[in-house]
Amino acid sequence: MLVCENCGCQNPLGALSCHTCHMKGSLVLPSPIETTEDTEEEVVFINCFNCGKETAKAIDKCEHCFFPLPNNTLGNSSKQLLPLVKSIRKTG
Repeated sequence: MLVCENCGCQNPLGALSCHTCHMKGSLVLPSPIETTEDTEEEVVFINCFNCGKETAKAIDKCEHCFFPLPNNTLGNSSKQLLPLVKSIRKTG
């Protein structure tokens, strides 16, 4: 079994490109699985501003619609919405 470094899909041995993303040269043998102790982590969920569905706060894009979550991408942990900025350009 080969694993695609681009999308993470499994491919059969001898494949030249990934059957999912068609990336050539990205197939590698899987790394040995390291045993780690199970630890419980508290997962905080927030509602996406675009679709309204719950998504984990630790990631930077919504799991459902892939809309960027501004509080995570800008390092702002406050619960306030960020202001929209409009760029105005003068012509002629």
